[in-house]
Amino acid sequence: MNCEFQYTFTTFLDRTHIIIAYISSKISDDLLDSDFVIRKQSNDFIGTGLTVDSVIKLHKIVTIPKSIISRKLGTVNPSVQSEIKRKLRQMFEKE
Repeated sequence: MNCEFQYTFTTFLDRTHIIIAYISSKISDDLLDSDFVIRKQSNDFIGTGLTVDSVIKLHKIVTIPKSIISRKLGTVNPSVQSEIKRKLRQMFEKE
């Protein structure tokens, strides 16, 4: 099964735009530091709305108008959110 999803990460202060990260079910053998894998058998999978093992590609983020989001797929738990924030900080702090 080949599925590709977008995940809502955070919003700007004006709440009219949203930052999303690319999510794919194609999990490469050569993962990047900016990739975050969520496996179906993991507790982290619960509540995501995903149906298969997936990878959040944090190096593929974009800002879009919030108005074009038609529905919420799911959410990740606080520990995943913390790990995603840590990875993003690490990405942007590199010189």
